[in-house]
Amino acid sequence: IGDRYELGAATRVLGEVYAAQGNVKRAAACFRAAVNGLKNIHECYELMRTLCAQGKFLAKNGKPDDAEIAFLEARQLAKKLDLDYYQALIAVALVDTLAPQERFSEATTWLAEATGLRDSLEGIDRDRVEVAIKHSSNDLQQAITRSSVREAETLKTICRVYEDARFPIAEMKPDLAYQIAQSVGGVSLFVIGRKGGGFSVPLTYNIAVNEAKELVRRLDTPTKKPFLGLETDAQVLTSHKSKTVVAVPCYVAPPTNGKDKPRELYAFCTCFDQATPVTPRQMEILYASSEVLARLIEDEDERHAPPTPEELARVRHPRGSFKEILTIDPGMIKVIKNAEKAAGSVAPILLEGETGVGKELFARAIHGASRRKDGPFVAVNAGGMSVSLLESELFGHVKGAFTDAGSDRQGFIDTARGGTLFLDEIGEMGEELQVKLLRLLENGEYRRLGESTMRKADVRVISATNVDLAKEVERGKFRRDLYYRIAPLRLTVPPLRMRTSDIQLMVRHFLRDCAQMNGIADRYIEIDVKAMEALELYDWPGNVRELFNEILRVVSLIGRGDLVRFGMLSEHIQEYLQNKKRGTDGLLERSVEQFERRLILHALDRNDWNHLRTAESIGVPRTTLIAKLKRLNIAAKL
Repeated sequence: IGDRYELGAATRVLGEVYAAQGNVKRAAACFRAAVNGLKNIHECYELMRTLCAQGKFLAKNGKPDDAEIAFLEARQLAKKLDLDYYQALIAVALVDTLAPQERFSEATTWLAEATGLRDSLEGIDRDRVEVAIKHSSNDLQQAITRSSVREAETLKTICRVYEDARFPIAEMKPDLAYQIAQSVGGVSLFVIGRKGGGFSVPLTYNIAVNEAKELVRRLDTPTKKPFLGLETDAQVLTSHKSKTVVAVPCYVAPPTNGKDKPRELYAFCTCFDQATPVTPRQMEILYASSEVLARLIEDEDERHAPPTPEELARVRHPRGSFKEILTIDPGMIKVIKNAEKAAGSVAPILLEGETGVGKELFARAIHGASRRKDGPFVAVNAGGMSVSLLESELFGHVKGAFTDAGSDRQGFIDTARGGTLFLDEIGEMGEELQVKLLRLLENGEYRRLGESTMRKADVRVISATNVDLAKEVERGKFRRDLYYRIAPLRLTVPPLRMRTSDIQLMVRHFLRDCAQMNGIADRYIEIDVKAMEALELYDWPGNVRELFNEILRVVSLIGRGDLVRFGMLSEHIQEYLQNKKRGTDGLLERSVEQFERRLILHALDRNDWNHLRTAESIGVPRTTLIAKLKRLNIAAKL
């Protein structure tokens, strides 16, 4: 009969039916048709109800931004019609939409609005809104709690990285400062301490060093309690030019070769946009962050402290160390912790992992942390020799044992006496040699080729393999008894594609090392966003070894440039990115944003947050840099 009002209402109901059935496409089409039809006839009430239904549907189906727009349109119509009941329900719906996005401040504001509107209602309308508010308030509080737990866990992870991962954390300073500021809503932060007659500022985010010093000078006046006073653990909360500045003490231990010196006090200062109370949750995060930052400063002090005689001796006689293993990946950190524990035992260790993941690096680190660290570390590639040659090299031989044996020769087992014997690719060892190795592991005895006398070995055996030895045992290609002898302790090193968070850290470390190898250590080599994105997304079948070789190749061909670009990478890496891009545009957009943010943060940190110098260093106009800062949510004075 051409009643477009009823047609719009019926189409809305049909959309709700399809949504309940899980038919997303038809539901979306019905809601669009109903909204468009009702807008064409300028109908307000039914359009408001339809926009509410559409918003709930969009929120449930992973489109919170579109849902928010629908709810805001519906709210305007409810205000125009002066319907407090619907305004309250829409405010509750906005709370339910914003809370999962962790937009808690906005969600709390909408909840307060719904509560205020509820007080103006009566009867059944008030009761319905009351129930909705209770459910929404409970969900919001749970979301805030979950978010707080995640933030706390993130900070604990950062602390564990400092404590356990033993990697050059200074390279992560800009990202770390950004993450802390974002977690508490700060617009800038810095760490400052007294040095001689002035100040030392080891870390900043969105504030120049001189600005930080000047701010502290203004706050640290004789008429006030000392801003950097040593007598208190309490945070300092003060207001300056409509900004809130929160300072938390960072107690830093002296370098290990300066044990008699007292601990130094730094202040970890966070600046907020307006003079507003800081919540207990924010203070907890700031206190936890201060412990992390104190460790960072300790690391800096250790690096700049003069070496002790013991350290000089270690330089002359280098040993493996877990500090050489670069990682921020939680799984890799767990492997490192287990390896450190295993280093103190006497049991043989089996290292499993793909080619190039760094199994020998782990073996050297285990040796360096063991009681045999003063003895030799001898590495043998069991898969790179014939059975007869490997037997001769491993056990040694006497003169005349075979045709070319012109004299007695010590084997690797003798060479490694008092230390560690590392057998790489043990899965490729022949069966005859497996029997002799089994005897060595069972009773510590072996015999040189051509000799009848049994010798006593004094080595700890660490083995490595890139195949699944358990499966090889089932297939009869590896002795079961030997497998149990070499693998009382098993450690699996994850491949690089399983710990992509480490790639950027490794790339920057390898760029510096390769620059030194090529005699250009005086230049800082940066990598552009697209090139880093390609390295992050490539699956690295050769793992860390392949990544290092790729960086070495690029640095060797970079000429006098100081920027690694996408076109300089190997063709197969470029092709991999292009193929990946065809099916994962959303993922690539997020990856690009992540790398772009890190690149800009590092550039800002190097240039003391000077926009003009930063823009020049990354090769973009200043206006482009400012636009990127806004888009990437990097706080800055614009």
